[in-house]
Formats: sequence, structure tokens, C-alpha cells
Amino acid sequence: MENALLLGQLATKVAVKEKNPQQKEALFGVAASAFEQAKKINPRDKRMLYYYAEHFRARGQDENAKALLAESQEQELLWDHYFQQGQYEDARKVLEQLYKDGTKDSAVLRGLLHVAEKTFDREAVKKYSKELIAFDETVENNLVQIEAFLKVGLIKEAEYKLQSFKEKYPSEHRILLLQAQLLMRQGQLEKA
Repeated sequence: MENALLLGQLATKVAVKEKNPQQKEALFGVAASAFEQAKKINPRDKRMLYYYAEHFRARGQDENAKALLAESQEQELLWDHYFQQGQYEDARKVLEQLYKDGTKDSAVLRGLLHVAEKTFDREAVKKYSKELIAFDETVENNLVQIEAFLKVGLIKEAEYKLQSFKEKYPSEHRILLLQAQLLMRQGQLEKA
């Protein structure tokens, strides 16, 4: 399985860079064969599904990637595929179904937050970032919340959260970067 995955990844990577159309197709063929072999060994392996879907995307065969992931019923991979393709509404639907089904882990909450950022859904950014921090209050998740607020224009909320973040984690070195981003969003370019 490992060797088939490595061969498939390598052949896909080389094929993407190849200029000669015949060699490109031959390399993609080698990759497809390797991934099919890996799929026969373990059709539910998440790494295989992920890399095989990447292979299809590299070939411009998004429908095949979507079909592979839908058939596998690996919803975490399916929403990520939609997200990577800029199909945020489809990604949101898959994530919301996972959320409703009780999969409220940090990956699902972060996914919902990223989709909300991309679609500039301020209310969803507030909701899912709050839930993410309630679920797992870490330095990273607090930073993700502040950055999300800044990206969608929730400047006052970002300012408030940044202030409490500074009080809670005074030695965190990324505070300066966030302060500069906040000042820029407030139009204070000289201070930033």
C-alpha cells in the first residue's frame, strides 16, 4: 500500500511539471495504476482517497475526484475537496451535516469557520469561532478567531478579542503582527 501511494504521488507530481504531452499522459497513467492498486488493497484508506482525489484534480478531472470521495463516504475529505475547488456552498452543506450529526470536533468547527471567512458570513464567523474556542481553548484557536474577525471586517470585535488575548498571553510573539493588521484595517497605516 505504502509503495503504491508513494509511486502515485511521485508520478502525479512529475506529470504536472512535464512539458511533453505523451510523457505527461504516461506518468499520469502510472499514477492512476498505482492508486487503483492501493484502492484494491484498502478502498477506505483516507490517505489513498486524498491522494487519488488530488491526482484527479491535477488532471482536471474534478468530477472523478468528487465521485471517488462521495462513493467513499469520507465526508471530511469531501468537504475539503469542495473547499479546495472554491465550492464553498457545497463544503458548507457537508460540514453542516457533520455538525448536525454530532461531529462537533475542532476540524469540523475550523472548516465551518474557514467557509464562513471565504463567504464573508460575519454571523457564522462569530458563531463558529466562539464554539471552536469553547470546544478547545488554545492559543492557536484564539489567534484563528482574531484573524477571522479581521478578515471579514469585524474590527471592533477583533480589537476586543486582541486586548483580552494580550492579557491572557502577554508573551505571545504573534501579538505584534495582529496589532499591525488591526491598525491597518482601522486605516492607521503609519502606526502599523
